[in-house]
Amino acid sequence: MSIKQFPITVLILLCLAVTSLPTYPATPGRVGVIAIVNGQVFITSGTKTFKAKPGSLIHEGDKVRALNPAKAKIVFIDDTVINIGRDTEFTVTKSLFSLDRRIANFDFSKGRFKVAVGKFPSGASEFKVKTPNAIVGVRGTVFWGDTNLDAICTLEGEVEVTPLSNESAARPLKAGECAAEFKAGRAIPLTPTAEALKGYMDEVTPR
Repeated sequence: MSIKQFPITVLILLCLAVTSLPTYPATPGRVGVIAIVNGQVFITSGTKTFKAKPGSLIHEGDKVRALNPAKAKIVFIDDTVINIGRDTEFTVTKSLFSLDRRIANFDFSKGRFKVAVGKFPSGASEFKVKTPNAIVGVRGTVFWGDTNLDAICTLEGEVEVTPLSNESAARPLKAGECAAEFKAGRAIPLTPTAEALKGYMDEVTPR
């Protein structure tokens, strides 16, 4: 099911999430919604774990886990879209959305993902994605990552990727540029073939 086909009740729930913006961060609230699910995807919220389905809400602190094979598309209230592929797990570690400020931090402990960051022209924005070996800092862009390959590729815009073990090796990546080997404290340029890149995108594109 696509986001355009959401039942009206789901759209109402998402609107309610938006109207709760002024309560952050004192009361962690709803920050996103599952748009598409292929296969088995689970959400852990507090002490409860349940199977995700289109319309399932995502809250600050929630963990999303896709089994093998599985894919999912998650839409956040700032229009950020995160696609995940099989054997992927991430946590919404920080989320603060208001009219003049955005803080969004996501921790991918494993797997493959594509992030399309929503535009935020009206105020300060801190958007970071952490993997086991690197941190990706962005404002408004599209990028892909794979913790198994230890790689990040920028598809649109620009990001800065910083190996956790060596901050001095931080490297900007413009559209079409990739880097890898963060575990070794480096950000070595990577040039995947067009066929390989297509395969990467297929792995994180639910239908």
